[in-house]
Amino acid sequence: MFSAFHGVEWSLGYVSLLLWVVVITTYALPIGDLVMGGALIGLLFEKRMRVPGFLACFGAFFVWSLMGLAGTAYPAVVREEIITLGKIWLIGLVAVNMLSTPKRLRLLLFVFLVCFALYPARGALFNYFLAGYALFGRALWNYIYANPNDLAALALLQLSTAVGLYVTERSRLYKLGAIASSAVLTLLIVLTQSRAGFIGLVSFGVLFLVGHRKKGQAVAGLIVVAAVAIMFAPSSAWERFAGLRFMGSTETIAQMDEEGSAEQRFEIWKTAGHIIADHPLFGVGWGAYPEANARYAPVNDPSSVNLGARDTHSTYLNVLAVTGFPGLAFFLAMIGMVLLQAQRARRAIQAVAPERADQIYYAQLGLIGFLVAGIFGSYAKLTFLYLQLVIVWAMSELHVRTYLHGA
Repeated sequence: MFSAFHGVEWSLGYVSLLLWVVVITTYALPIGDLVMGGALIGLLFEKRMRVPGFLACFGAFFVWSLMGLAGTAYPAVVREEIITLGKIWLIGLVAVNMLSTPKRLRLLLFVFLVCFALYPARGALFNYFLAGYALFGRALWNYIYANPNDLAALALLQLSTAVGLYVTERSRLYKLGAIASSAVLTLLIVLTQSRAGFIGLVSFGVLFLVGHRKKGQAVAGLIVVAAVAIMFAPSSAWERFAGLRFMGSTETIAQMDEEGSAEQRFEIWKTAGHIIADHPLFGVGWGAYPEANARYAPVNDPSSVNLGARDTHSTYLNVLAVTGFPGLAFFLAMIGMVLLQAQRARRAIQAVAPERADQIYYAQLGLIGFLVAGIFGSYAKLTFLYLQLVIVWAMSELHVRTYLHGA
């Protein structure tokens, strides 16, 4: 781990960024705003400031959401959520400027992965196997990780980092650590019994196999992580995932699970459709969907699946409902710009630096798996999404600059 610090260019802004990653991942220290302030001060000392296209698009998304504040019926809620969104944009500005060298990016990836492994991943596994603490048999930790669906989606992002470090690191110890991390993160996703996370994981695995240059090695890797998951995951997890076969029809969706969560989600999606139809331009306000759902679907009948202040359980329906069609367009454009740049960078360096091209590919897969899971979960407010966009963008830019232009 200590070799990851070798040759890193230190600055107030970069150190603050690393501390911010530690804080938001571990919740060990309540100093998020403090280190963010240090990061912004450090940004002032940088020689030049970059605002890449995807971050400008993020800024447009923020401005559009801010404009929606004027017409929302829930100003108090939206105002607070808008402030948080603005903070995320600022930290994104810091990150794209601080991740200016390959060694800075490498260290951040190590810190991010280690913090996730030592806190939410370790905590959730200890809860599950040692303390016997779970949510209806589903693994979880605390803070934002207390939602098994969110924990599974965030683990997908870390899985892409672990696989990427395996192909780029030379140290045998680091490679073994990356293999262990990949197996543990896969197991964690399965233990959450998140169907959204499982679909994202399957998407990751299929694309991993399709895009891997050495198919035999890819198959062996998938067999190893699958064996770990099968060995330690309970039968209830596989029974829950088996219910996905009923998701293709509205007539059978109630059979997906005994607790009726899939049927509830479908009803909430229908409510979201009504909200979108009534607020197509600015939506109901960033972060105000639960309040709008409660207004459109009040709890009048205890047996009804319309249960008041509920989430959309869909990132895209959520963004559409709270920011309107223009807001969704900005949101998707932001993500699309990063994925397109990554694709171009990967193709550009494939011949000269195949391992680095693979690392970009796996970072893409983590983001894609997360986005696939986002069809069935609301992740637009998770800070880690935007940090992953910065990581994929920085990785693409730095690898092209280093291995194609020699800068």
